[in-house]
Amino acid sequence: MISDPPPTPFERAKAELRQFGIELISQPGAYRFRYVGQDAAAPFLPGEAEDLAQAMELGQELAKSPRPQSLPPLGPLGRAKSRRGAMIRHNRKIAARRRKRKPRTDKTS
Repeated sequence: MISDPPPTPFERAKAELRQFGIELISQPGAYRFRYVGQDAAAPFLPGEAEDLAQAMELGQELAKSPRPQSLPPLGPLGRAKSRRGAMIRHNRKIAARRRKRKPRTDKTS
């Protein structure tokens, strides 16, 4: 049976910081940080480290600071969508009733 190779120091540091909610990213000549769950287009957190020991210290300090709250969504949520659907269904029922009715005969003579 072939065993997995032992994790590299970078992989161990990345796993340790991930427990704190910080993602460690290796770039040529530097280590940078993001919050776990952010996409690749999200900006890096402030701070940059040149070696792994410095990256661990900085990552732990970043983990101590509170994660910024995301902005509330723009526009209404929840009920507005279902209310609009209910209004449209109601209007369709009324239109169907009107189509079923016999046309009026005018008795204006």
